[in-house]
Amino acid sequence: MKNHLLIFIFLFGLVVSLYYLLYLRYLDYGMHSDDWISLVRYKALEEDFLTKVQIFWKRHGPVVTSQILYMGLLESLFG
Repeated sequence: MKNHLLIFIFLFGLVVSLYYLLYLRYLDYGMHSDDWISLVRYKALEEDFLTKVQIFWKRHGPVVTSQILYMGLLESLFG
């Protein structure tokens, strides 16, 4: 049982390390200019969250609305 746990911990560490190294390249890019425009539009609305959902849903549809709200929520939580 102890061998299985050690193998699991080793493989888990290996997978996390590899994902981090592979994803590190993409973290350098940051947000695209279109993302900043969407974030500014989100912040410009002085409405509550549900009203923002309705406004963006009417303007942009469900796919773009989810992206804008995700960025807005992350910005609200982490500044």
